[in-house]
Amino acid sequence: MKRLNAVLILIFIISNIWAQDTIKIQTFNWKSTNRRDTFQFPDNPNESYRKILMLYNMRCHDAAVGSGSVGCYEWDYSCNTFITDPSRTDSTLQFHPNYVISNNNASTFAYTNLPSYVYYSYNQHFTNLIGNVLESANFSGGTSQILLSDGNKVGRIQTIFTADELLSKGLTPGPIQRMKLDILSPGEDINFFSIKLKTTNKN
Repeated sequence: MKRLNAVLILIFIISNIWAQDTIKIQTFNWKSTNRRDTFQFPDNPNESYRKILMLYNMRCHDAAVGSGSVGCYEWDYSCNTFITDPSRTDSTLQFHPNYVISNNNASTFAYTNLPSYVYYSYNQHFTNLIGNVLESANFSGGTSQILLSDGNKVGRIQTIFTADELLSKGLTPGPIQRMKLDILSPGEDINFFSIKLKTTNKN
């Protein structure tokens, strides 16, 4: 009777092994022309899966192995595979907080609905023109005026003085050491006012 039980148990185990099946899904092959794609796993609610085996090999296109600059070498092979489940949430996203406040590890954070400001204090330097002036040119008398402030916080004005204009005022070629502006109509203060000069080929 013991032998019969052993034989029956063995037959039962073998029948369970035979009942299992392997589903094969062909993805890329050596004739595939695309380098990336998405492939679906079998979706059968009546089946359960114990193991997923991914078997693949890699080749060099057109078998051009080490053929000058178009061939493949041993370091040219790479394969990135991503397995995703749209019904689940990524673990990194799931456990990451909804917001992060820099330099604050507390559980609460005070905030305000009103605008906040940060003021910075700077020293404004006043430049006085001193010393002998070797050459000078006066561009006054024109009809054009420059508006230095139009109410905006920042602004830039570009003006070109051509070589002919400078020569017609009596200047000779050389570096320009200083520039003075005549204020026709005083207005509000202009902070961080600066003058920059450079040469150009534009006319």
